[in-house]
Amino acid sequence: MLKIISAPKEAKTSDLYSVYVRQGGDWQELSIYLALAPNGISNWIKLSDEAFQEFDGLDHGTVMVKTYISNFSFDGVVDIKIKYNGDVQNFNIKPRNSVNFLQNSNEIEFTLDKPCKLIIEPDGDEFGSLHLFAEAPEIFDKTSYDNVIYFEKGFHTAENNDNIIYNKHGVPVIQGITDNTLIFAEQGAVVCAVVEMVSVSHVKLAGHGIYSLLDRCFGAESNFELPTLYGGFRENSLPSIYVHADCDDIILQDATLICEFRGICARNSTNITVDNIKSFSAAVNGDGINYINVVGSEIKNSYFQSSDDCIAIFTSVDSILTLWDAPEHTKEARSADITIHDCLFWTNARIFMIGGHATCNKELHDPVENIKIYDCEVATIASNINGETYEHRLYWS
Repeated sequence: MLKIISAPKEAKTSDLYSVYVRQGGDWQELSIYLALAPNGISNWIKLSDEAFQEFDGLDHGTVMVKTYISNFSFDGVVDIKIKYNGDVQNFNIKPRNSVNFLQNSNEIEFTLDKPCKLIIEPDGDEFGSLHLFAEAPEIFDKTSYDNVIYFEKGFHTAENNDNIIYNKHGVPVIQGITDNTLIFAEQGAVVCAVVEMVSVSHVKLAGHGIYSLLDRCFGAESNFELPTLYGGFRENSLPSIYVHADCDDIILQDATLICEFRGICARNSTNITVDNIKSFSAAVNGDGINYINVVGSEIKNSYFQSSDDCIAIFTSVDSILTLWDAPEHTKEARSADITIHDCLFWTNARIFMIGGHATCNKELHDPVENIKIYDCEVATIASNINGETYEHRLYWS
């Protein structure tokens, strides 16, 4: 079984790559979604006057470049053909030794027999690379949930979908997330909203859809054709998924996040599973996952391309004030029992940040206990922080 859904016409796409897949028949072309990556120079550059005005006074950011995403689902065996529509001498594919490919000029071909996440780099380009997500078939199962929020294939905004509203700061958020809710975005859905869970339990986010805040990023009005793209975020921006204020039994599964700010932030919550999430953050402070006072979490089979830390587990409140919970929600002032495995990381700063944060908080920090990390791979450490060589970058991270 092979399932291919074309991108909605409103989604931002690219023709820099052409990707084809077949399963015993004719080649079928995949859509190429546009995302953003930091350019590997710095997380703290001065914004242009134009970007400064747009981002409500935040005076620093990153410089961003365009990167690319394509996805499909299958079981069995499929053939893949990828064409880079420009000059190229060689291709590099990450993770290392993941596939054997044949190259013919600006094309490569290979075969897949199981789901995987691949990064295809033409001539070693770590930034304008293609991310190919070959997924297992998605399963819609609502039997354990009383409520369902369903996004079918298409482009979903606050203007055309009643499940999305603007909060008091003008941020699009999904409404109606209560206890025992399944949020399902099927393959081919692009949901332009933040998923905010507040004081809820037994909630699952599933489906191969994309949660995209790309249109809130600097340069969107020009289709990101400006000479320089700036990665600032607005004062009241939210992560793509925000879980806080005593949430419990939360499953985040299969989605792709194209972030304005951070990927997943969780505060004062318990029992969170992150499984097969793909997150792209390019703005300053753009962590992949950011935990404070989270007890009980498994992070697995996921990919994080982050302008800042891929996974941060803090011992004190965040420096971003809009992400603070009220004091009464700190039922257990520690982060503990967190397992991270079988993940792929791409960072402009650090893979992991476990410890204190720059809040000038002189109070005794909350403890972090029982963190287990294994069977992960680092695809890229992009920034030249602390040295020009890869070894220096690895050491810093």
